[in-house]
Amino acid sequence: MTLLKMPSPLATLWRLAGAVLLATLAACGGGDDTPVTTTPPVVTPTLPTCPAAPSTLLDITAVQGAGALSPHVGEIVTVRGVVTGDFQADTELKGFFIQQPVADADPATSEGLFIYAPMTATLSTDVAKGDYVQVSGTVAEFQSGTASAARLTELGDVTAISVCGAGPTITPRMITWPVTSAADLEAVEGMLVEIQQPMTVTEVLNLGRYGELCCPLAAAFSSPTTTRAHRHPSK
Repeated sequence: MTLLKMPSPLATLWRLAGAVLLATLAACGGGDDTPVTTTPPVVTPTLPTCPAAPSTLLDITAVQGAGALSPHVGEIVTVRGVVTGDFQADTELKGFFIQQPVADADPATSEGLFIYAPMTATLSTDVAKGDYVQVSGTVAEFQSGTASAARLTELGDVTAISVCGAGPTITPRMITWPVTSAADLEAVEGMLVEIQQPMTVTEVLNLGRYGELCCPLAAAFSSPTTTRAHRHPSK
């Protein structure tokens, strides 16, 4: 007589569990040790609703462009962004900085923009840091003095400013000194940045009015009184 040996219920359960495990590993790319690479999803923040744009609505990155000068100079446009710096007072910059909350895919285009909007009887909207705003005006390239070759892309001749609500938090862009060329800073023009390296304050002439400091990398700066004893001219 031939005896038929039946598997125990426990053995059957283990076999079923093993089959499920193998099927799961196969669905995940196999049972080997090859790591699975995933791309984290891009999280788009929920933004307040703004009024209908009175002129062509452009991203700040489109206004800035990838070069030194904006491709939209002289055009009347509308932009939206989060206020990162408020300097509206007459004793300050008479304007404010805004930044696009979601960066584009081009590292050469800045997400920041300066809004030159002196307070007037017809334009008196007061903004605050963190506001999500909509601004309409004319794209311009500001030149500081006739001898300076530097330009600042800005929105001037502003006709409308709307505070749409509270904007998302803007994370500062980390930059490291020294840069290869001053032109490298074009990609962060008007943006909120952070430098974690030690810096040395060498000039505060415009600190009170413009919030401006001259800060090269921290180093031992030499002066006549630090390299040798000071002597009176008569001696």
